[in-house]
Amino acid sequence: MSDHEAKSRSIKELKAKKHHEKLSLLRASVKEIVHREKMEPQFVILFGSYARGDFNGFSDVDLIVVDHNRDQADRLACSIQEQGLADDVLTLNSEEWNQKKKSDSFFWKSILQESICLYEHS
Repeated sequence: MSDHEAKSRSIKELKAKKHHEKLSLLRASVKEIVHREKMEPQFVILFGSYARGDFNGFSDVDLIVVDHNRDQADRLACSIQEQGLADDVLTLNSEEWNQKKKSDSFFWKSILQESICLYEHS
């Protein structure tokens, strides 16, 4: 293995480790906020560069909160943003989420393919 290949491999390994750590932190933080606020959203979903693993120092955290009640989703989104956990939080009720999952939109198709569920109500 050349020196260049070794450095490239080390960078990839470091980035994978950082990605895993960020996901663990996001999962724990979302769970803590959900419990503190006494909410039970259906899902909190990570999408975008952090979900794909191609984030950099300028990347922001993008989330979707899905709840049966849109107002509840909005409340949780506000709490998440107030904690500085995410920059962009989309909120959807269950019906809207189900419609988005069937959408032909490139945006929603890519979200569904690349997203990571950080929290799911059990």
